[in-house]
Amino acid sequence: MTPSEPRPPESGTTTAIRLVLVDDHRLLIDSLVGAIQSHDDLEVVGTAGSIADALVVVERCRPDVVLLDLRLGGDDAVSSIGRLVEAGGGSKVVLLTATHDRRHAARAIEAGASGYLTKQQPLPELLAGIRAVWRGQATVDPSLLGGILEQLSGGDPTRLTARELEVLRMLHAGHAAERIARQLHIAPNTVRNHVQRILTKLGATSRLEAVAIARRDGLLDE
Repeated sequence: MTPSEPRPPESGTTTAIRLVLVDDHRLLIDSLVGAIQSHDDLEVVGTAGSIADALVVVERCRPDVVLLDLRLGGDDAVSSIGRLVEAGGGSKVVLLTATHDRRHAARAIEAGASGYLTKQQPLPELLAGIRAVWRGQATVDPSLLGGILEQLSGGDPTRLTARELEVLRMLHAGHAAERIARQLHIAPNTVRNHVQRILTKLGATSRLEAVAIARRDGLLDE
């Protein structure tokens, strides 16, 4: 499969969420393109069937969201997430896969993916997930969420990992995601994923509330 040329945006669609689809099954790509393009707020600007092609398309199109299949022949999609984010100048990456495995999902989130959705989910859920990621939220197939949190926290789905505590302390110090990313040598998108998990685990609705809960519970103590 050769990478597609970006499609010029239609007039009046300047606010559409720009997508690149990466999958080595042409039939699936064509089906998704047809389904997505029927929504005015979504626009497929490119497709690819391999990581090498995807890097070219993403760098050229600078999409808002990259929808990435987990299994692309011999390519390791998860290890390529960071490169895709960088190639797109901060594009968000969402894994879309038939693999219903919390370990793969946790690995993808740790690598900087903004979401992990499965091909078994209804189309409205997939599109809602894409929109949520575009708004800056992490999105995961609901049936996998508990298992992912458990996997990331080493068994206790409510316990913060060492990295999450590190991010939480830096939030307490008033640092923005970009500065935290620079200091920890990780992608800003990865920082945002950590923040989303912190909010979920602490039952907080904002960073400020998360810091307040952490102070109350002594989580910020060295």
